[in-house]
Amino acid sequence: SLPVGTPAYDWGLNTDDVIIAVDGEQIMSRNALDFYLSQKKVGNKIKVSVFRHNRLREYEVTLGKTPASGSEIVPVENPTEEQKRLYLAYMGESLK
Repeated sequence: SLPVGTPAYDWGLNTDDVIIAVDGEQIMSRNALDFYLSQKKVGNKIKVSVFRHNRLREYEVTLGKTPASGSEIVPVENPTEEQKRLYLAYMGESLK
């Protein structure tokens, strides 16, 4: 779930929302979203287009500081096929 108090939560985004575009730019993966957002600054406004329960919704969001999660995703030395599949599904790219 989205952490309470984050900009995404405060502006009405939901855990099950599928982000398809930001400022009209198609978003194909988590990495693409992260890269796009890395070009922005705290306080910038963006338009987020999402599908929620098969309905298109658009939100204007003011970017805030991302809280540290205290965790990170790192590849294991010899990933199983399941770990490779999960990594691809979550990160949008294959394990190297």
